[in-house]
Amino acid sequence: MFRYYQLAVGRFMSINPWKTSATYSYMNDDILMEAIDVISNQKKSLICVNDGDLSNFEYSKSILCEAFNKILPDKCSFELSKL
Repeated sequence: MFRYYQLAVGRFMSINPWKTSATYSYMNDDILMEAIDVISNQKKSLICVNDGDLSNFEYSKSILCEAFNKILPDKCSFELSKL
């Protein structure tokens, strides 16, 4: 409802989601490194990462977690309640 109110009163901004987001599917090592760069340097506001056919899942998982921990060092209340 709030969305429709903003549309009615002219308070909205149109965006192109392809410019503000990134999707990485069917991951290989090159695409993984590109995703790490996008995450680490916060080049996109939304990112979707699918594992696909990774040659080394545990290594890929660890460097993805490292990239996210670099930009999000503090745990949120949801994560803290699960410890």
